[in-house]
Amino acid sequence: MTPAETLSLDEVFDRCGGVHLEAHDRALYAIVTVFAKIPAEIVRALAEQCYIIVPSMQEKGSFTDRSVIGNRHVIAFPEALFDLPVAEIERTILHEVAHFWLGHKPCLSSAGQTEADSDRQEKEADEQAARWLSQSTGLAPIV
Repeated sequence: MTPAETLSLDEVFDRCGGVHLEAHDRALYAIVTVFAKIPAEIVRALAEQCYIIVPSMQEKGSFTDRSVIGNRHVIAFPEALFDLPVAEIERTILHEVAHFWLGHKPCLSSAGQTEADSDRQEKEADEQAARWLSQSTGLAPIV
């Protein structure tokens, strides 16, 4: 199987204007480094359809569907995430991106969403993140 096309860090930075990253430098670098490890088609979709923010008060990453802000999905990573070990940062970023890529609905906040639905989506996002990590091109670590 041929590896999926990925973007260089410079290409991801160029596209991040469309992703609307609001983050401090370390968070921005970490997010862009992880984005450079996933297929380019996903980064392009993120740039077209998502806002990525780094609020200072959350404990975990989160994903909100496009009905909330300007017809774009929102992926939020707390500032504290970027103080954790690199492997945990990468897993969390990829997990939240997987929710977007897999077309998930925000857990338990949508009408008709059950705990079983939430559990299934979390498992699917974990599995997709693990696949992306296993296919990673081995770029320089986040510093």
